[in-house]
Amino acid sequence: MDDGWFGARSSDRAGLVDWTPRPTAFPEGLRPLAAHVHGLGMRFGLWVEPELVNPDSELFREGPEWVLHLPDRTAHPLRNQLVLDFPLGTHRVLDELCAARPALRIEACSGGGGRVDLASLARTDQAWTSDDTDAVARLAIQHGFSQLYPAQVMGAWVTDSPNPHTCRAVPLRFRFHSAMAGALSIGGDLTRWSAAELAEAAADVARYKAVRSTVLTGHQFRLGSPSDGAHAVQYVARDGGESVVFQWRAGPVDRAQAPRLRLRGLDPQAAYRVDDDGGTLPTGTVRSGAGLAAHGLPARLPPGDHASRMLALRRAE
Repeated sequence: MDDGWFGARSSDRAGLVDWTPRPTAFPEGLRPLAAHVHGLGMRFGLWVEPELVNPDSELFREGPEWVLHLPDRTAHPLRNQLVLDFPLGTHRVLDELCAARPALRIEACSGGGGRVDLASLARTDQAWTSDDTDAVARLAIQHGFSQLYPAQVMGAWVTDSPNPHTCRAVPLRFRFHSAMAGALSIGGDLTRWSAAELAEAAADVARYKAVRSTVLTGHQFRLGSPSDGAHAVQYVARDGGESVVFQWRAGPVDRAQAPRLRLRGLDPQAAYRVDDDGGTLPTGTVRSGAGLAAHGLPARLPPGDHASRMLALRRAE
């Protein structure tokens, strides 16, 4: 449940940090909503922003001196918010929450990816990588993020098109392939998606679940960068039995920049069956690990300015 569930939060001007259900929206509290979500086979989560406060809130009225301030200066809110004098208290709260609820999953966030320091990640399960969910922009963001952090902690969302922030229109398949390179979530308005889009999304979610363990816990190899004509990233399962490759082209076809995908981390003595959801490789293609490293695979992508594909490789008997 996102912003708006608490206090007097009928707008962004009031109620922030009064963490009790908003009576007009939830007269019976959050339990009926949580029970409905659980009945759909999902877990229930809440958005909170514990370090900021609206001046129009019960907590601020109780303790206006609890915000960061200088005694001889007037505090000036930004976005109708002030900052609580709370920095390392965040860690204490997280520690207490995790001790009380060991199964609780926590996603860290601060202005996007501002909570990926190791002290925060030691207390959380993943991080909200960036407020920019544009699938093309995310390729560069995720490329940088992955220099230090594993895909397992990289929250990545499929959102609506055109993107609400950049206004860029990108195919659903490209948006999924971009987000599937991390911890996949869906943040679009599903009530506005067509039946065909919902069916495509369901198929992509199923494909992701089949390879999720390899993406989130495997070894990562970068096969180029977002500035390349055939940007791709590869994940290899720790036992070497499976590999996943995501490849993207964001822009017009440049035939001069179409290098072969030379894969890494595979057993050179093994054979691998290749499943290409982009349809550019024949069904049932089998290649040796040595050949995939030395000669690679053709970097052909479907037509279009925003083209992508996912390759799933599994060790053949």
